[in-house]
Amino acid sequence: RELVVAQRPGAAGVDRGKAAFGPELLCRALCRNFGGREDLLAGALETFGQECFGSPLSEKMLLPVARLVRENLADRHSRHLMLLTSYGAALPLMFSHGLVVHQATPVLVGSAFPEDRHNLYLIQHVNRVKAAMAAGETVVLWNLDNIYESLYDVLNQRYVVRTSGGKTRRSLRLAIGARSQLCPVEDGFRLIVIVEKDHAYEDLDLPLLNRFEKFVMEPRSLLASPEMDVAAQLSEWMTSVVGESGLQDVGTTFCGAHAGLAESLALGQGPAAQATEEEEE
Repeated sequence: RELVVAQRPGAAGVDRGKAAFGPELLCRALCRNFGGREDLLAGALETFGQECFGSPLSEKMLLPVARLVRENLADRHSRHLMLLTSYGAALPLMFSHGLVVHQATPVLVGSAFPEDRHNLYLIQHVNRVKAAMAAGETVVLWNLDNIYESLYDVLNQRYVVRTSGGKTRRSLRLAIGARSQLCPVEDGFRLIVIVEKDHAYEDLDLPLLNRFEKFVMEPRSLLASPEMDVAAQLSEWMTSVVGESGLQDVGTTFCGAHAGLAESLALGQGPAAQATEEEEE
């Protein structure tokens, strides 16, 4: 599935005369469809670059994650979007970088509590997705593993197309158990699924993962070069403090510290964060 879908962005660019097929176009197609795992994308860059142009594609050609996400959301023919993250960081990052509009994007959140696993709760979430389909909205699913089975045809983009009165209408089937219903879909409908990285590759089925365009969205993946320098300086400073204190590690020295702390702090002071603060004021 990844290989077949990877042909779409590249072929579309050539067909429309926007660009001749070259390393940049190939890299864009690979980033869009082999993202989510650094080792997989690196292997694709090497293999496809060698076969098509005689040398591996450089990782310097990789496109920013924010740009790839925008392209996905703007492309009605693309697969739905899965953001792989840590500690749910993708949700606030998505809004703070203007990838989706907070006020116009419903966020459906699940949990491991028994009440959230109840069939009635599932029906409520499916109805929210149904409403987003009819309105052509983007909807975010976070920690909602139990809804994927109900969205089987939606994730497969298995449209039922009918023409009536000169108008073409698309529908998708939603299911809850043995019951199913064809529901209208308007242009603009997109699903964004936020999943913890470890959970995605350890617990979710590969056929499910392959139904999405996948990108890793963490503070590190959104840093610009100046912010990366700041993050490196912060990491060095924290390491020096740990050494001077005689404690075991950063987590022991700084309350609430985690592996991405320096990147989060650097990103929080970057242009995107400052722009968000100005808008709120």
